[in-house]
Amino acid sequence: MESRTSIKLVSVFLVLSTSFLGYTAMNTWGAPTPTAGMVAIDDSTLIYQGNNVNYTFASDVIVPRLEVGYGYIEIGNVRISSIVSTGYLDSTPVQWDNAHSIEWIANATNSTANVNYSISGLLPFYKYDAFRDSAIIESFTTNSTGTYSFNYSGPWSAHTFEIRYFAPTIAQQMGLGYAYLLYNLLVIGVVVGIVGEAIYPLKHEKITFAKLTQRLIHMMVYIVIAMVMLGVVYAIIFT
Repeated sequence: MESRTSIKLVSVFLVLSTSFLGYTAMNTWGAPTPTAGMVAIDDSTLIYQGNNVNYTFASDVIVPRLEVGYGYIEIGNVRISSIVSTGYLDSTPVQWDNAHSIEWIANATNSTANVNYSISGLLPFYKYDAFRDSAIIESFTTNSTGTYSFNYSGPWSAHTFEIRYFAPTIAQQMGLGYAYLLYNLLVIGVVVGIVGEAIYPLKHEKITFAKLTQRLIHMMVYIVIAMVMLGVVYAIIFT
């Protein structure tokens, strides 16, 4: 009797041990090496954001943070919101938060499906280029919230989308408000200088039609030169 009980206990122990080892192996084999404060995701993980949009990674990755909600996925500081009109949309993130540029591959099961994208977490008031399969879609400047939206209606196959970051302008580095203030002060200074240079000498000279005409010509020349100079300064600061 005791012998049978012992055999049963040993059998149960072996089954539980094998199951535990199998569970452990299932959750560790092929997984990326974890890093403190990071999220490790393997290439077999299906991320379902809802609204018939799925995400998978092409290989094991370690990301600074991952958030998934209904209608969006957020990797690092960049959020991609996707809405597909019909069928399913499969997406593979390739690059995110790399100098504020992102890239992903997408394919819809319906070749004529309309997909609405909204990208947020970009830098506000900065220049970007949008690409599809290395061909530029458009150049744009983000709004005050660092958001950009666009639609693509097919034909669908595996397409690579990219939002590529431009180096900041001087105005962006200074802050748009300060840049405009500096430019306006420069404009006021130039206008005052032109008026003073063109009109002030008339107070110390006998005013004649010839001298007045000469001063007016000088003023026009100063204005043209000033407009060219201000145009150059504007281009340097704001573009």
